[in-house]
Amino acid sequence: MKKIILSICFLFGALTFVTAQQGQGGGKAAERMAQMKQRLKDEVKLTDVQIDSVMAINQVYQPKQREIRMDQSMSDTDKQTKMKAMNDERAKRIEAAIGKEASAKVQEFNAKQRGAGGGGNRPQGQGNN
Repeated sequence: MKKIILSICFLFGALTFVTAQQGQGGGKAAERMAQMKQRLKDEVKLTDVQIDSVMAINQVYQPKQREIRMDQSMSDTDKQTKMKAMNDERAKRIEAAIGKEASAKVQEFNAKQRGAGGGGNRPQGQGNN
C-alpha cells in the first residue's frame, strides 16, 4: 500500500514539474507574437497577408541573430557588422514581399521599437541580463 501511495505522489510531482516547465516559455512567445501582429495591424496598417509575410521573415532571422548575440568569440564590432548585414538582408526580403511603401513603414516601426527599449540604445558593454 505504501508503494502505491508513494508511486502516485511521485507521478503527481513529476506531472506538476513537467506542466510547469512547458508553461514557462511557450505562452510568452505566443503572446508576444500576437501582440506584435496586432501592433503591425493597428500602428503600421498592414493587411493580414503582409503581417504574415513580415512575421515569417522575422522568424527566419531571429535564431540567426540570437546566435550572433550569444557568440562569445566575436567582438562587439563584429557582432554589430553582422547584425547590420543581416538586418539589411531582412529589410530587402520584407520589401520584396510587401512592397516598398509598406516596408518603409515596417522599418520605421522597428526603429521606433528599438528606441523605446527594444534593445537598440544600450550603453556599451551591457548585455541582456
